[in-house]
Amino acid sequence: MTERADPITIRVPQIDDIRLIQAYDEFHGERRLDFQRGELVVADYEDQKAVGFVKMSNGEFMDCPLISVLFVNEGFRRRGVARALMDHVCRSSKSPFIYLCTEVSNHGMRALLLSAGWSEVGHVDEFSSDGERELIFKIGIRRPV
Repeated sequence: MTERADPITIRVPQIDDIRLIQAYDEFHGERRLDFQRGELVVADYEDQKAVGFVKMSNGEFMDCPLISVLFVNEGFRRRGVARALMDHVCRSSKSPFIYLCTEVSNHGMRALLLSAGWSEVGHVDEFSSDGERELIFKIGIRRPV
């Protein structure tokens, strides 16, 4: 499974990509386990490998997929990588809805979600390790009839 939208390629990761991800990943979690469970997808930008990744767990939230991590290496932000990863997940999902949580202070992600058609549907307090409010977003997947 590889999708190309020049200059971004979305693909299933290889084990060597885990080392690249760990160099910039700021979130808690063991990406090797995510890789083994088949929950990761990576983005390459031109000839740079695994500059961003998304972790989607199927059926983890209200019996729907949950994007629990979406992260792009700082040097590759604002180039469409996060949007390409989200679009890939939406096209690949067989669920009618996908959920994602982000902290209130993550203004860049919130703007991206709203511009991509996601809706803010709720929040959770005291959920993250720093106690910041998490906003819950949802998108409905439209399938051709």
